Amino acid sequence: MKDSNLAEKNYKRFCGLEGSEYIASEFALETILKIIKIFKVHTILELGLGIGSISDTVLKYSKKANHTIGYVGTEKNDFCLNALKSNVLDFDKIELYAELNQIKN
Repeated sequence: MKDSNLAEKNYKRFCGLEGSEYIASEFALETILKIIKIFKVHTILELGLGIGSISDTVLKYSKKANHTIGYVGTEKNDFCLNALKSNVLDFDKIELYAELNQIKN
């Protein structure tokens, strides 16, 4: 599966989920995957994980490409925290914090 197909498929999936009003666009998801590939990104910090459209897409790419990525994110909204658990296939791979200042070096 091409990176653009993964971005498109995941975007369409997340569009149908509750809380999708503010998810990343298909173009943004595809661009993020290109940046990861070009710059060989191994760690990501996402502030405000929302319902998980970016994190799920990146972690799926990571698995597909056999490219290890450490994923750190913040989220403190209860709705989003519950949505993340069900929306992100590899939720257990996210190092999750409520606040930015809680992240250790």
